[in-house]
Amino acid sequence: MDDFVTVLTVSYPQQLWIIKSRLEAEGIVCFAKDELTVQSNNLWSNAVGGVKLQVQREDVDRALEILTELGYRKEESGESEDLLTRIDKRTLSIPLLGILKVTTRIYTVAIIATVLITAISYIIIKPSKENVLTSKMWLLDNIYYNNKPIIVDSLAEAPVSFSDNNSILFEGVNRKMISGKWKINGDVMELHSDTLMNILNGSYKIDMSERELTLKSATTTIVAHRN
Repeated sequence: MDDFVTVLTVSYPQQLWIIKSRLEAEGIVCFAKDELTVQSNNLWSNAVGGVKLQVQREDVDRALEILTELGYRKEESGESEDLLTRIDKRTLSIPLLGILKVTTRIYTVAIIATVLITAISYIIIKPSKENVLTSKMWLLDNIYYNNKPIIVDSLAEAPVSFSDNNSILFEGVNRKMISGKWKINGDVMELHSDTLMNILNGSYKIDMSERELTLKSATTTIVAHRN
């Protein structure tokens, strides 16, 4: 049936009897798709998208002319009906989608496309970990070594800054200014500090959002945030 094209869709088979007779009188071979399904139970008509009157591709133009003469088709609607027919044919063989009405298929495909485009766009425009780290200064909540906190030397949160040249600066940790270097490899940050090396140096797993940052190594956890 790949050479057959839908030229008219109706709710019930009997609506096609006169039309088929006229087309066949003109020598046009007709096929009523889903006719037997709807005959067995009229309630299934909406589920299968109605009964489709189909003709061979080379007879489409003449069939549409006859349908227009009989008042079953408006001339100006030809392009939209042809588009709907093409969509019907292209999506009919898609698993799960093919059992749906053509209009439902269109909505479903549109939703799927929108979700895919949104996901791809998010992946493309999503800032890198480096950009998130360096875009603004962080505020250190605390550093935990072997699950014990290293008290921040202030009632206010101590600033932590990650620079574009891979330098890191902790301010106010036990009255010390701590500097070092950082580098990200995938989901791991390598941190090398100039002081408190036994505590801070190591490989850290990164858990980060726009406002929350947790760096966790085998012995040390660094927790920070920003407003």
